[in-house]
Amino acid sequence: VALEVVGCEVAQALKAEFPKVFCILSSADGSTIIPRAVDSFWKSQELPPVECGESGLLNRLHHLLVYLRGHADGLEVRPSLIPGAGNGLFLQKEFSRGAWLCVYSGTPVRLSELIKAKQNGDVVQSDYIMGGFGLYSVDAHDHPEVLARYVNDPYDAPETRNAVFVKLKKPRKALLIATRDLKPDEELYTEYGEGY
Repeated sequence: VALEVVGCEVAQALKAEFPKVFCILSSADGSTIIPRAVDSFWKSQELPPVECGESGLLNRLHHLLVYLRGHADGLEVRPSLIPGAGNGLFLQKEFSRGAWLCVYSGTPVRLSELIKAKQNGDVVQSDYIMGGFGLYSVDAHDHPEVLARYVNDPYDAPETRNAVFVKLKKPRKALLIATRDLKPDEELYTEYGEGY
């Protein structure tokens, strides 16, 4: 069933903030969001399934808005609770298990370029490089607006991890998804992986 745009806050936000995507998802006159168009766009971005319930299309649009914006509302960068870790990413409100929190993105870097630089003895700034995108890694070093780059890994306390990255190879991005219900003022923690 199509969703009427008038009176739908998330559809209005999509139209205002991401007009090109809105045109892809909506009818020719822009009055309704078409579910098949949402499905097609969802698949093109390799987005994982979400629990939809009764308000399936509306719920998917909420998730899509987080993906396109790069983060949900209610996140804040401040000094990490992990000594020496620099900044961390904290919650300003509650989030449910399965919530999409933010998106890791940045400049795509060929894996071969990173290997070549290391072989040549060049210093490779790797604090914000995320691998796992096939032949590419993603470097968020020059992208301070990418809130996901501030998420830390509590190596010594893995039980405190409360989110997981889900990598999307084609768009070269990673979603940070809550693994449990989260409360305000919690710092987000995830596992970086063995290569870090």
